[in-house]
Amino acid sequence: MGLRGLADKVAVVVGGATGIGAASAARLAEEGCRVVIGDIAADAAHQTAERIAAAGGTAAHVAFDLSDPASVAKLIDTAATTFGGVDLLFNVGADMSTIRADTDVVDIDFDVWDRVMAVNLRGYVAAMKYAIPKMLDRGRGVPG
Repeated sequence: MGLRGLADKVAVVVGGATGIGAASAARLAEEGCRVVIGDIAADAAHQTAERIAAAGGTAAHVAFDLSDPASVAKLIDTAATTFGGVDLLFNVGADMSTIRADTDVVDIDFDVWDRVMAVNLRGYVAAMKYAIPKMLDRGRGVPG
């Protein structure tokens, strides 16, 4: 059984180039969403969008940096401009390269810590900051 009510919705998948993000983008497209795949890995995001289109879905890709709020705002604005709004935000982007350098609190390199916080925490907040107003504009979400 399919997911209900997703046809013609606009979904932004933050970190949608590979892994869980790419699988989620494909699934949302199968359900009729127009999907915007945002990722720092531009070529992989492009390939994921092409796979979705080849399967009959609608997808666009946007290269962006989750650690840069201006870049996040551009991703969300591009989704709204391309497809007329934003209905869904799937926030799964992360900088996994830092995992190998993350040891313990005694030995941590603060550059690693700062990168993790900028991407994996602040980036999520930035995506919500810019997506929620677009979702509310379309009558989605709950104002808080």
